[in-house]
Amino acid sequence: MCLNPKDPHPWTPTAMISYTIRQMVSPSGYDLNRAEKVLNEAFADEHAFKAIVGRKSFAQLLTANNRAQLLACSLAGEIYVAEDDAGRMIGVALWFGPGRDIYDREQRRLILVFHASEDQRSIALNPFLAQLPHDVRQWTIQSMPRMKAFQEQVFGKGNTRSQWYLQRIGIIPDRQGEGIGTELLDMVRDKAGRRCVLVEATDDETCEFYEAMKFEERGDLDMEAPNGRFKTYAFLWSHSDTNGST
Repeated sequence: MCLNPKDPHPWTPTAMISYTIRQMVSPSGYDLNRAEKVLNEAFADEHAFKAIVGRKSFAQLLTANNRAQLLACSLAGEIYVAEDDAGRMIGVALWFGPGRDIYDREQRRLILVFHASEDQRSIALNPFLAQLPHDVRQWTIQSMPRMKAFQEQVFGKGNTRSQWYLQRIGIIPDRQGEGIGTELLDMVRDKAGRRCVLVEATDDETCEFYEAMKFEERGDLDMEAPNGRFKTYAFLWSHSDTNGST
């Protein structure tokens, strides 16, 4: 799930503030801890996750969720980060390229009640599931087929594994609105070629960001979670949408 770039004017980044964007290859534990801190700050008030886990355990489980997604992406995806001139990490984007997705739910080998590759399961997914309250864990597992069916309906069967998928993106609060989210997005859009870029959002501000970035909204899904409701919106971008190519 992709949320919270908080970059409301992606076409006019702040000119006087500098930062660099790089891919984090074979990240160390220290690097993952830094990225986790960024995501924890960026998603500190995430409505959708609060609706799932509840307010009481939100902070602890948000950290566990961000850690699981970072570990899964370090194994099977690509992590891009933004750093300021002092080396402070200020933005993170988790991408899964063609052939993989988070926890590899479409692998042929059935694990749990949905599909996951062995490495992502043992290192990332299972430790996260073990921390969830029983009702939240059951809901998380049972909601996976519905979410997958929604993705296939709006993106096309198999497209989350044949295109580029943005799993998560976050910018620390004091650096939002500078164009960092735009550049983290463009790092993959620039190399996507003829492939599409798929994203999802659960709040109006993030939807506005993707619309400003020329993504097309493909559909939405209402979710009744253990501690509230939220809606997921699906967006797609392709070169043909912006330059008329086929």
